[in-house]
Amino acid sequence: MSVDIRMSELHPFVRYSRYVTTRDYRKLKGEQCAVDCRLFYCVGGRGEFEIEGELHSVESGSLLLIPQGVAYSYHPDLSDPMSFLALNFDYTDSASALSTPIPPVKKERFNPSDILSPVAVTDAVELNRPLLLEKMNSVYPLLRDINDEYERQEAWFEVRCSSLLLILLTRVLLRAGHGSGGRRSEEVSASLIDFIRENYATRITLADLGARFGYHPNYLNTLFRQHTGKTVYNYLQDYRITEAIHLLQTTDMSVSEIAVATGFCDISHFSKAFKKKTGFSPVEFRL
Repeated sequence: MSVDIRMSELHPFVRYSRYVTTRDYRKLKGEQCAVDCRLFYCVGGRGEFEIEGELHSVESGSLLLIPQGVAYSYHPDLSDPMSFLALNFDYTDSASALSTPIPPVKKERFNPSDILSPVAVTDAVELNRPLLLEKMNSVYPLLRDINDEYERQEAWFEVRCSSLLLILLTRVLLRAGHGSGGRRSEEVSASLIDFIRENYATRITLADLGARFGYHPNYLNTLFRQHTGKTVYNYLQDYRITEAIHLLQTTDMSVSEIAVATGFCDISHFSKAFKKKTGFSPVEFRL
């Protein structure tokens, strides 16, 4: 039986990291299951993965996440077989005492009670099911660093592997859209975030953003929330407060000057928003 956890409670444990060429896997028949999670990043070649009876095409740049206990098999292209950087890992370190790789077994021989760290991530359900993402080249440096740490096995390498994998998983969630937006929500949100960071001191409305980016304001807000977990307004408000905190700590600007510099319409609105976010008024925070 799985244990419910939140993203903030994730402490991934990398049990194994290695480069794999699937040329030798053409003779394997049938699906297999593992007692820990699997992550495959395709560094070359092409082929298919069969996951719980469904075929998925894979090529260079594809990233595949397979939770523990999910049946899968490889189907490499005969002329250009897939090669991977692959991880065996758990979402928590509850079974870190078992630090050597545990091979998968045939689907028909698998016992779900053998799963090492049976968890369900309640606020990122994408991690609880198979996930295939294309063009994930941006995470390859992270995977290389994890593999390098695992191979060198210097002091505290487990901690570094865990930290790097946690960063990677958050990027996977962002690309997955943490909902139904997918890559579109990632691209739109990235542009919106850049715009907010450059223009937070000016008046910004959702209607203006919709016109600028070519989306209905409500749809734009939906895409942004799928990617960030916040509405555009809440993200903008939080970013302005963060900048205000920096100015309170590092300058002699008055509270009213900081309110204007961070895009608030008046000092009263600024003070209320600041206290709601931090628990202090701007003056109290500075003191």
